[in-house]
Amino acid sequence: MRRLSFTLLLLTLVCVPAALAGGAAVGDGALSVINASGSITVAGKGTIYGQLDKGTITVTDPDTTDGPPIVVVGAEHTHPAGGHVTIYSGKDITFRGVSGRYKIVISAATGVDFLAVGVGKAWLKGDPTVSSAGTYTVDGSKLQTVPTAPAVAPPAGTTWAGQVVQFGVQPTTTTATSP
Repeated sequence: MRRLSFTLLLLTLVCVPAALAGGAAVGDGALSVINASGSITVAGKGTIYGQLDKGTITVTDPDTTDGPPIVVVGAEHTHPAGGHVTIYSGKDITFRGVSGRYKIVISAATGVDFLAVGVGKAWLKGDPTVSSAGTYTVDGSKLQTVPTAPAVAPPAGTTWAGQVVQFGVQPTTTTATSP
């Protein structure tokens, strides 16, 4: 029942902003992950809200002046790791960030559900030992399966960090030219 309620909340959070898109910031997109197992890293700017049934979440707030800190509730263990980094672990953990830049690393996790709205990049790496590693959708596209292996083998001596997924319109860098 809890999963159904959360899934309905995610759908509401995706559909309502899409219907009211006139009020959204230019470039904002959405990444929704449903019932994932494995490791996920999300670096973005905007809002993120989610939960995991079991696992570890490492939260980095790179700019403590650009909005309230990410709130994490339900962790059995909390460990400040220095700087603006805190590691949380346990069962039934929820997290929420309402504005600003963030980096969240979810590892060794099951039952991960979240919605990120804004602009960012994620690395999705499903657990290959489970029957279903979960699903995700980006910027309203069709639902896709969280990958458990790379489509192409990584170069020797490197480790696959996961499928890279961008959401929202990425900022462009401009270079100054001399007149």
